[in-house]
Amino acid sequence: MPPCARRFLFVLTAVAVAQGFPADAAAQSLLRQTPNIPDGLAAIPWNLSVQLPLRLTDTPADGVALRDVTTLSFILALPLRLSVGGRYSPSSTVVKREIGELELFGRFLAFEQDSGSPVDAALQVGYNTVAGSLDGELRVSRRFGPLEIIGIGRGMTDAFGEGEAGLAAGAGVVLRPLPGSIPAALVGDALWLFTPNLDEQLVWSAGLQLALPLTPLSLSLLVANTQTTTLQGSTLPSDELWVGLELAFSIPTGAYFGLHSTKGESREATRVPPVEPARTERVEIEGFAFRPLRLVVPRGTTVVWTNRDKVVHTVTAEDGGFDGTVPPDRSFQLTFERPGSYPYFCEPHPFMRGVVVVK
Repeated sequence: MPPCARRFLFVLTAVAVAQGFPADAAAQSLLRQTPNIPDGLAAIPWNLSVQLPLRLTDTPADGVALRDVTTLSFILALPLRLSVGGRYSPSSTVVKREIGELELFGRFLAFEQDSGSPVDAALQVGYNTVAGSLDGELRVSRRFGPLEIIGIGRGMTDAFGEGEAGLAAGAGVVLRPLPGSIPAALVGDALWLFTPNLDEQLVWSAGLQLALPLTPLSLSLLVANTQTTTLQGSTLPSDELWVGLELAFSIPTGAYFGLHSTKGESREATRVPPVEPARTERVEIEGFAFRPLRLVVPRGTTVVWTNRDKVVHTVTAEDGGFDGTVPPDRSFQLTFERPGSYPYFCEPHPFMRGVVVVK
């Protein structure tokens, strides 16, 4: 069987496995990133996000008419807006005379627009084992309604195993044409690589991102002049044109290891709020997202979810301890009486996630 066929079957198997997860395995959606600029946002602590990009080109090389590159990405969200992860591509040729590429990294979300900051700002630091390079990226973005503008700066101590440091800067755009009706985004990016050993230094990509309702999947259809999604792979320009498919989903590992509250605890911790609650916090449901995604409140706080979209959403606990339907322009509220971590999602759109942390 040709290598590209084997990898295509691998992606199909991943889809089948993802479909087998329960709806509460809400996905790390692709709607906030571009093909060459990863999502820098925080996720529910202890959720494991998985991304599977597959890129193909029909430019012949070494007698192979159709070539493909697959990258497996995984990110484990931690408390305090931290996350750790890795990206591995067995067929990457980012480093000459080497097959395969592994990147291990950590990420910190320093500022978050949903928490009142003017921008989202995330710092990623990692190590590319094939290039022997310490790599980093600073990502800053801001939303203006359905439009999000992203700016990045990257640095590599050994770019592509050539023995020279590399720098890159670029920008990306995410546009949601129908933010309250259809979970889709048009995306694109352009990066400029500053190294003296490459003739063509412009990196670019474009794509259509889709979140699939009633499934834990989000999907990207893309075109780019880059091979892999590591920092080095998504910075190295290629002479070939690559087209691709990317899938993303996540696994609620925190629920499996007792790091989130149990179903019984969720039921006991929430009740119908009194007429005049002592304290109220609000979560906006807008653009197929809960804002803020992570809400920290003291015990006795009433949380009010208001739906600004044009479709019906739900506020459903991952453990099933509470469940509320929120029609357009309506609200749902609960009072939390017991300390704990209470992740939730939208049942029709399980890529929408949030968490209430009660201190």
